[in-house]
Formats: sequence, structure tokens, C-alpha cells
Amino acid sequence: MVDIDRLHDANERLIGEHTPDVKRFFSAHYDNVRPAIYTSSDVRDAGFKAASVDANAFPAGFNNLCPRSREGAVKEVRRYFERHHPDIGRVLLLPEDHTRNPYYIENVRYLSTILDEAGVVHSIGSADPEVVYGVQGITTPSGETVDYSLVTRRNGELFVGGKKVDLVFSNNDFTTGRPDVLKGADVPVIPDPRLGWAHRTKAKHFALYNALATQLAETIGLDPWHLTVPTREIAAVDFKGREGLERVGEAAAAILQETQERYDTLGIDATPRVFVKDAAGTYGMGILSATTPEDITSLNNRGRQKMDKGKYGHKVHRVIVQEGVPTRDKIKEATAEPVVYMIRGRPIGAFYRYHPERDDGDNLNQPGMKFLPVCQHKGCHEDEKAEKVSVCLPNIEHLAAELAALALAYEGTEEVMAAADSSEVKVPAVKVA
Repeated sequence: MVDIDRLHDANERLIGEHTPDVKRFFSAHYDNVRPAIYTSSDVRDAGFKAASVDANAFPAGFNNLCPRSREGAVKEVRRYFERHHPDIGRVLLLPEDHTRNPYYIENVRYLSTILDEAGVVHSIGSADPEVVYGVQGITTPSGETVDYSLVTRRNGELFVGGKKVDLVFSNNDFTTGRPDVLKGADVPVIPDPRLGWAHRTKAKHFALYNALATQLAETIGLDPWHLTVPTREIAAVDFKGREGLERVGEAAAAILQETQERYDTLGIDATPRVFVKDAAGTYGMGILSATTPEDITSLNNRGRQKMDKGKYGHKVHRVIVQEGVPTRDKIKEATAEPVVYMIRGRPIGAFYRYHPERDDGDNLNQPGMKFLPVCQHKGCHEDEKAEKVSVCLPNIEHLAAELAALALAYEGTEEVMAAADSSEVKVPAVKVA
């Protein structure tokens, strides 16, 4: 059997030795595409491979980061606005309307503080008066309060608290589409609302991610399998009506077989697994773990009901079937995975999501999960107020997250948005001198 620690260390050394090539790779691609203002990536590291298994264009967990991560975030936000919006006036920070969760409000406060310290004039606002008044008096876990102002539209212009808005910086993921107040408003929005789940699909994202990971792996002499996550898309699925489940099972069987063959070749003693995911899903909803095709085709009524609806109750019609990358990370003896936060495609912080009741192949983004900040900043050990873990994430985990951020940047291009499906998605080749 393979020594997974030795394999992991060998991959780490290879990536470290090729750091200049890695930097040139990303630089060459960012000459072609504008980096996303911010992203987050869920990373799974099995030791024998690591990959980003989900990426969010509207990350909402800044409250889970080490407070010292704000220093890097401020620097990158300032650079983003200096380069792409140098003459901007007032920015509207647009949160989700659906929640008064104190932890989410803390996330909004954290983002507002980053903008403040980066010198970006802004206001937090909502077009819903109930939301504006509803957050008043809510105290965040840090003991702070956050004020929202009312957003209005007049003659194609946006106003927040009566002040003209020049740019919208959204933390609303547009799952239900663009809010009415933005319709007809001649104001730029970042990130592009079309990166919301009303338009975006995981199939396109992973087609881009896997293409980029393969390019980079081949550049540095790494077998791409160690950095990619095989993914197939299945359309016209109805879990409640049992339509399309056989095709989902066939895709699962193919990926399970490919994974088993790899495990056999490398001497990996593990059971292959796949995840079936809502192709436009978030919040950990619409996810099924399976080790056999029959886990899918013979899914019971309760399981089919859970897979039938996503966030805000949207009907699941399209899914991806994806290799299930196990995680070897542990926090307090519980199964864990890092969630890496990036601004301008650059990692600025991370936290561990961990779940005491799930195993190394399960979806951890579900009720009962907990979070622990990853702290890599000098002097953090002196702060005993917050519970955290002081570690440096492995090179391959950062690399997977950065590839996911680059894939998201390409998702925002007109060419990718116009593609009918993932088979039409391409990334340009770059030269790494």
C-alpha cells in the first residue's frame, strides 16, 4: 500500500520547488481575465490528492476568519478598487435580505470594516424597509450592531439613505435573480449578478477548474489527477418523480470505476465515493453521497425529497456527479475541511469547517457543523480571547483554492456565460517561460 504521508510530502515539495512557475502561470492567466473581487473555496485534501470541491462568488463567512486576516484583505481590496474603480464615489454594500442571523450580520460588519479601512466610501443598504428596520437592535457575536439604510431607485439611479450610489458591491448571491431595485438601474454591480445561482452552474465551474488544474499540473510535472475532481453533468432530472435517476447512476458508476482503478494503481486502501450535487446549489443543500449506483437509483422517498429542492425551494432539474475526495483533516478529532477566502484571487485567510458526527467522505456543510479560524499571522498566539488553530495550510490546498478563484474569474467572461453547457467551456493556453 502507498505511504500517503510520503506521497503528500512529495507533492508538496514539487509544488514548492516550482513556486516561480506557479506564480507565472497565474500572472499569465490574469493578463487575460479580471480577478473576482472575492471568492471562497471548500477544499478537500485526502493526502494523495487535493481539490476545490465548491466555490462561492459571494462568500458570506468572513466572520469565521481570524481577525488578523483583515490586514491582507484591506490591502487587496484597496488594490482592486485602485486598479478597476479608481474614481468611484459611494459604494452600496448589498447584503442578503433573507436573514437576520447575527452571524451573517457579523459577516456584513466585517466586510464593511474592510471597505472602511481600504478607504472605500460606502453604505450598507436594502430596498426592503422590513430588513432595514429588522436589523436594528441585533447584536452580533462580537457585541457590535450594524446599521442598514434604505435603497431606492429614481430615474435609473440608485440611492442609499438618500445618497447617490456609483457602484454596488453585492454579498447577495442572487439565487432568485437580480433584486427589483437593481432592475433598470444604470449602476455597475460586482460581482456580476450572472454569477448568482439563478444563472451559474457548477458544471461550467468544474470544467474550468479541471482544465486549469490540468494545465498547471502539466506545467510543473504533477500528475493532474492529484489536483482535479472528475465531474459529469446530468440534465432533465426529477428526484421526486424518479426521472433521470438511472442516468445519474450510470455517471456515478463510471466515476466510481475510474476512481477505483486509480486507487488500485496507487495502492490506496479506500472506498471510492461520489457526490451528487444540485448544479445550481448552495448552503450545502441538494447533496447526496454515494458509494454505489444503487445508492442513487434506489433512493428512498425521504432522500428524494431532500434532493428535490434547493435554496429558497427551487426545483432541482440538473445535477453534477463528482468524485468524492475524502478529507484527512481533523479538528478536535472531528472530520474537517478548510474553507479558503480570497480577494483578487489571492488567499487572505481561512477557517476549518468541522463536524463531529460525519466521516471523512461526508458532506460537512450541514446542520451540526462548527467553524474554527485558521491563524497564520504573527502575534496571534498572544490573543487568547478567540478559539483558533495556528497552522499553515499545505501548498496544494492553497493551490486548489487559487485555481477555483481563477475558474470563477473565467466564469464571469462573456464567452463562458454565453456557452450553452460545460462542454463548450474552454480556457486559453498560456506560456510559462
